[in-house]
Amino acid sequence: MTTTPPPPGDAPADRAGPAGPGDPAAATSPADLERWRRDTPAALRGRIHLNNAGASLMPLPVHAAIVDHLEREMRLGGYEAADAAGDRIEATYDELGALVGAASRNMAVVENATVAFAQALSACDP
Repeated sequence: MTTTPPPPGDAPADRAGPAGPGDPAAATSPADLERWRRDTPAALRGRIHLNNAGASLMPLPVHAAIVDHLEREMRLGGYEAADAAGDRIEATYDELGALVGAASRNMAVVENATVAFAQALSACDP
């Protein structure tokens, strides 16, 4: 099978302006993909995992953050560990807002897509 190149103006490099938020090409480079693969041991072992609706393969930074927090809870208590993580949690909202070009006050981090969908719908007037 042969393919023809896209006409001028249709190739991503020909489009005017920088890639915006939500454009995967804007923040994804081969080096990024390689780092993401290195951070996910199961992917390095050749595991192809498409069942991400419930839980994706856990990358090492996520695993480390969870273990660190659980250890902090064990030493300090749950509420105190949450208080100790407050600055990092607040920074997450700022970073998400910057990523999508929105104010941090408009960001929501919830436990699953169902909750996110319900919250988004409930924000709409009938």
